[in-house]
Parts: sequence; structure tokens; C-alpha cells
Amino acid sequence: MNLTQRIKSIDFFRGLCITWMIFGHLSEWWMQQDLFDFINTPGRGFFTIMDFLGAAGLLFISGMSITISYRKKLERKRQYNDFNFKKYRIEYIIRAFLLFIIGILYNIFESIKIGDYSKMWIWFILQTLPLCLLISWPFLKLNKYYKIIVAVIFLTINEILIFYLLPYKGQYNNIEGILFYILYNGVNLSPILQFFSFFIIGSFIGDVIHENISSIELNKHTSVEFLKKITLPLLSLGISLIIISTLILPNNPFQDYYVPRNFSWVLYSIGCLTCLYISILIIEKCELIRIKTKYRFFYYFSFYSFSIFLIHLPLFYIFYKRLDFLSFILITPITIILIGLMLKIIHNKLNTHFSIKVQISRISSYIARVFIKDQKDSKEKNKITI
Repeated sequence: MNLTQRIKSIDFFRGLCITWMIFGHLSEWWMQQDLFDFINTPGRGFFTIMDFLGAAGLLFISGMSITISYRKKLERKRQYNDFNFKKYRIEYIIRAFLLFIIGILYNIFESIKIGDYSKMWIWFILQTLPLCLLISWPFLKLNKYYKIIVAVIFLTINEILIFYLLPYKGQYNNIEGILFYILYNGVNLSPILQFFSFFIIGSFIGDVIHENISSIELNKHTSVEFLKKITLPLLSLGISLIIISTLILPNNPFQDYYVPRNFSWVLYSIGCLTCLYISILIIEKCELIRIKTKYRFFYYFSFYSFSIFLIHLPLFYIFYKRLDFLSFILITPITIILIGLMLKIIHNKLNTHFSIKVQISRISSYIARVFIKDQKDSKEKNKITI
């Protein structure tokens, strides 16, 4: 097995999620409100049907990529004596912590700007993602089937708590209101108990793929194995969840865009994400579309995902609630294409220097090295003293 092998469909999928998040934000920001409400009619609205590609999709693919990276690091630890797994663990925790600080700083900035200081703590994706990274560390080493149990436990706890705490929204003079604020402030965004399930299910699928990573590349002798061990099981899982959520469960997953997501939406979204990713993986493995990864449009959105997510937020002000349908379908795609071209130019000129994720990783690595060196120096001093 090649430990450096990269699964290109992960980059494609992450870039697709970031692109959709930008499109979704521009739609909500720029469309005339009546037009947005019409397109997003509760029960069958376009954006509620496709909402799984937003924060849920980003957490899903993050769980998958983190898990595959983690498994490769474990293998390297077993095979090579020069790999310091302790340093990797420290880097992982510091990186998540630094991302969390950025999220909190953004929340503070937004709360001051709009004069609502309750939004200093709100479950925007910039807060949810780093906490998912921190929470997931002890679960990454679990057997993949136990991860499904973890996801079910988190979803069950979420359903119980949201039912009990929702009536206390905005009440800060009692313990229930405080708990609601901590766990659900921004309940229609991406609260941790509900959205961690996407991360951990992505981790489960990452395990399934990593176990069969040698059959990911096109090989006539492994196509049947790929179909048997990856494609059929995961597509069956995804299709089953879509059927259960849309045809069997009583609650409609396609509810109002501005209300908290329900349990059926979570199952529907996990099913759609699983089916969509496996379909992209099939295209990659079978080379149905022969495009070099580093030149693909979505690659740049993936490579600079964190940077471009932060940078696109000021676009809020340009056409706020002013575009009719024709203006929107002309201006928005052009805007996204221009962003992609800008990222391609930046990639050619600056490469990793423009990537906030890369800089955070470098800072985390440096801090981890200093921390380990200090520990070694302390141990050496203790030995000398003894």
C-alpha cells in the first residue's frame, strides 16, 4: 500500500461543498427576499433539498479526510521508527484549537458589527468544524462500526435535548436557557450535537475506503473487489437512508430554510452525501472523466477552502436583496467563476502562502516541536539531577 497515495475525489468533493456554500450564501444575500422565499418554498424548496452540500457536506468530507490521514499515520508509526505519532497528536489538537480561535474571533467581530453580543457564541461552521476535530480525536481509533453507534448516540442525545430545551430559547435566567445557549445558539446553523454526526459518519466511510485503498486506482483485477467492498455497501447505505427519510419517517426533511433541521433531514443528508461521494469516487476510479486534478475548477476551492470561505463573506454587501431572477443567474455564476480564476492565479503565484490551513498547520507543527523539545530537555535535566 502506498502511504502517500491521495484520493483525488476528496479534494473534488470538498471544493464542491465550498462552492455550494458560496452559491448558497450569495443566493440568500443577493436575491430579492420574495424571490428567495418562492424558490425555497417549505416542503419542496430548492435550497432545502440541496442544503446537505453546505456545512453538513464540509463536515462529512472533513471526517473522511482526517480519518484516512490518521490511519496512514498509524501505519507509518508501525512501519517506520522515525515517525513521531505524539508530535502528530499535539499538532492535531493545536490546529483544531487555532481554528476554533479564528471562529470565535469572527463571531466576536460579527456580534460587535450588528450589536448583538449573544452571537459571540454561535454555531456557525467556523465554530462547529474545529470542535468536531477536537471531539473526534478519541473516536478516530475506534472500529468503524462503533463510529456508527457514536453517531446514533449523538443524534439521540440531540433529539432529546432540543425537544426539551427549545422552549427556553432566549431565557438566560435559568439553567435550561443557558444550556440552550451553549448547545444551540444559532440552532438553524450547525449545532455541534447534531452536526458531529456528519463528521463521524464521514470518518466511518473514510475507514471503509482506507481499508480498500489499494483498489482505488484503476486496475482490472481489483474492479470487482472495489464494487463489492466499497461501491455496493455504501451506495446501499445511502439509498436506504434517503428512502427512510423521505418515504417512511413522518417528518418531511425539506422544511423551512430558517428553522432547525429535523432528524429526517439528517438521515436524508447523510444518504445524499454518501451516494454523491461514492458516485464521484466511481468516476475517479473508472476514469470516466479524464481531467488532471490540479487543473480542475473545484481543486482550487478545496486547496484554499478556509481562506476563500473567510474572504467571500464581505460579498454580503454588494447586491444585498437587490437581484431579480435574471440578474442573479447571470451575476452569481460569473462571480464564482471569477473567484475560481483568481484562486488559480494565486495558486500559481503564491501556492501555499495564501492558504490559511497550511499556515495554521505550520504554526501547529512548530509549537509541537517546541513542546516536545521542552519535554525532552526537562527529562534530561531530571535525569542529571537524580
